[in-house]
Amino acid sequence: MMQSLLNTRGQSVEADTMDMGEEAYLPVSNITELEQLNEQLKAKPFKKKLIKSLGTLGGTTEKEVVARILKAMLEDELATNLNWKGMGQKVGISKMDIADVILRATRRSWESATNTSTEDLIKKWLRYSSDRSGGRRKREEKKKAAALIEIEEGNEPNNESDVGADEEDSD
Repeated sequence: MMQSLLNTRGQSVEADTMDMGEEAYLPVSNITELEQLNEQLKAKPFKKKLIKSLGTLGGTTEKEVVARILKAMLEDELATNLNWKGMGQKVGISKMDIADVILRATRRSWESATNTSTEDLIKKWLRYSSDRSGGRRKREEKKKAAALIEIEEGNEPNNESDVGADEEDSD
């Protein structure tokens, strides 16, 4: 008999699918792996076992539960190419089986979770995926470098946070 495992990043989730012996490697790191996982989820026993495994990740708030599930399922780099509806040049997950897995695993762990509240948390987690893994730091460094270049060229740095401060001091 196979044992269901949900390990840390880079490990695998083994689904007890009787004689099917399917295994999902999580977190998925590219669109191809995401499509393969979505295809595997069409097998009901596999999907049910994955929901059960992800539902055990827990958390002290619904937001934390959703974040833990998403972190276990998706690499940050892949998440930057996803959104809920597939707007722009991103891939939408709302119609994929993984969306149902996330929603059901969240409800399993956080009983008062609703689809709407969980969907909102998923959207927010995906929206800010570029800030994880050093993205926010890189953006700040780029902003500082641009300000230094402007100073060297003799221009005033464009710092939007200082605009309101100047107006308050003039009174």
